[in-house]
This record gives sequence, structure tokens and C-alpha cells, in this order.
Amino acid sequence: MLADLTTGGGCLIEPGSDGVNNPLAQFTRAVVNGGRQQAEATAAQGAPVTFSSKELCVEGVAAPLEVEVAQTQAQRNRGLMQRDSLAGDAGMLFLFDGPMAKGVGFYMYRTLIPLDVAFADPDGRIVSIMTMTPCPHEDPRRCKVYRPGRAFVSALEVNAGFFERHGVEKGDRLFDPQEGRCDLAPDDEPITDKD
Repeated sequence: MLADLTTGGGCLIEPGSDGVNNPLAQFTRAVVNGGRQQAEATAAQGAPVTFSSKELCVEGVAAPLEVEVAQTQAQRNRGLMQRDSLAGDAGMLFLFDGPMAKGVGFYMYRTLIPLDVAFADPDGRIVSIMTMTPCPHEDPRRCKVYRPGRAFVSALEVNAGFFERHGVEKGDRLFDPQEGRCDLAPDDEPITDKD
């Protein structure tokens, strides 16, 4: 969820944000300030949040991941909240309309499973990788915020340990499959016979 622009599954949060025009911050404030039942009823009665999905490659990982795409505020706010599990080859890709400041981060309010998050720049280069643990608190203000310390335009959440198991590091890239394959980064040329 993103923290301070508060987003879910990791929630997005912007430092110094007062949340006046931020629906998730408003919801959070309502919960924190004693409006828990009303705010939860509003959230429960709201339209269900649905996600499109796509294949996404992570440099160094042979097979593509099947990721849900969170590109609207409602989708980013929901993220991977309240999920009991996530398939080993799945994740959620958070997309933003422009660069998020380096002080923006994610938190794990109402997220039940530990996650890795990779924050990426406009070229898909990973600028930071973190492992996030579920927040045990009912008060979202008590949840740890995971800030990459660098500007980013997207973030990929996967099961905790995924990046370490696959040797994915800062500087690696996220990209769409090329010819249905992940073994070619977008700028790579296929190896061909010179005969």
C-alpha cells in the first residue's frame, strides 16, 4: 500500500499530505477518529474494485509473471488488502500518472501476507527493493511505511522472498514480454546464426 497518499496491499503515503483530497486518507482519518463503523460500511457498500491483468517480465526471471494492474486511485488504495495468499508467479503492478516523490512509500494496513516491493523508474529500472510485513495494528497510523528514498513511477508487489530467490537486484528492469519471452530485455537482440 502507498503511505501518505496511502495505497493498499502496500498503501501509498505522501509525506506531509493532509489527505484533504485523498479518499484513502479520508477513510483512514474517519476510522482513526472514531468513525470506524460508518467508514467501514461506506467502504463495504462501495463498488467492488476490479483489476485487469497482464504478463510482466522481471529481468533475470525466465517466465513472465501474471500481474494485476492497479492504475486508478481506487485500485491502488485496495491493492492486495485482505488477500490470504498470492500465487508464486503472480503479483500486482501499481502504475502512477507521474513520478512519485522519493518520500512517498507503501504500508501494509489490512494486508495479510508478507510482500516484496520493487519500485521502478520510467524506464522500468528498479530503484529500490524492500520486504514488507503485515501491519498488526487496527490504527493505520501505527503501520510502518516503506519508502524507497527515490522517485518512482511504478511498483511491483510479489510474495516476500521472490526477488532474493531469483537474484533480482536494484538496477534490473521490469518490462513487457518480447515475442512472448522474458529472456530478452527490450533492448536486446535475439541471438541468430551468422551463417
